[in-house]
Amino acid sequence: MDNREQVKQLQPTMPASRFGAMANSILQAHKQTNAVLADRMLRLTEAALALDSHPATLRRGIRAGTIKAVRIGKRGLFKIALSEIRRLRGEIEP
Repeated sequence: MDNREQVKQLQPTMPASRFGAMANSILQAHKQTNAVLADRMLRLTEAALALDSHPATLRRGIRAGTIKAVRIGKRGLFKIALSEIRRLRGEIEP
């Protein structure tokens, strides 16, 4: 089951106006699949939802070197590891 299917299953229980609740639900879905967590990479917009911040704020952190990310593809889109999201949220030690 991929991330989009997991989110669709969780959507009826999420409040529509709170991005934080959506992000927590997404992270909870990821926690249920521990085997995949080590390799899971989130798009910049997904990471921004999970951290309850704006994508531009994450871009500044990436450029400043405080957030670890990789660039993917010809367009150079940023991907951030789920472990990095957890570190930024304070759930795990750096």
